[in-house]
Amino acid sequence: MSTKKKILTAAAEEFAMRGYNGTTIRDICKRAKVNVALVNYHFRSKELLYHEMFQFLFSETEAENVFGRPWGGDFAQWKKMLRKWIEQIILEITGDNPLNRFKGMIFGREMQDPSEIFPNIYETFMKPRLSGLASHFRKVLPPRTSDDEIFIRTFSVISNCIFYFHDRVIVNMTFPGKDFTSANMNEIVDHITDAACVGIKYNEASRKRKS
Repeated sequence: MSTKKKILTAAAEEFAMRGYNGTTIRDICKRAKVNVALVNYHFRSKELLYHEMFQFLFSETEAENVFGRPWGGDFAQWKKMLRKWIEQIILEITGDNPLNRFKGMIFGREMQDPSEIFPNIYETFMKPRLSGLASHFRKVLPPRTSDDEIFIRTFSVISNCIFYFHDRVIVNMTFPGKDFTSANMNEIVDHITDAACVGIKYNEASRKRKS
């Protein structure tokens, strides 16, 4: 592992455990077992390190962009793409990769106590993914559907997914000694997908006539 990657991994763990404001460069150096000069050489500031850490986490854990696939106007294919996206999120947040765990913990901290650079983090890393899911809903909803309705659906899907990360202690206490989420993965993904499709009355034949 390169020195830079070692620092980024250590930074991810420290920021996950302590948050942006509670973490110092010295904390990161101690975990990475490097001196402060090396961190300054690679990143110049804590803020730049934090931003590049997000880039590192997403590049190391990001799944395939299923919404980039051709669609063709078939609702069954649209739903299949949505299901695949949801499955990727659930697998990511319940998997064994520590970088996924750190990413989830850091985002959780940012939701509760946003750092001063959170607006930049949102624009760079979160907004494009929210917009991708919202655009997918836009494909099958009536043209006059408001942005409010689109994003209520978008936020609902994401909320259902992240429950299995941020509230997994509830799941574990309800089913002690059992990996409930992994054992019920298909059922969970199907349920979230079906819930996301409630109220969508997509008229495929009408769309084809218009096109």
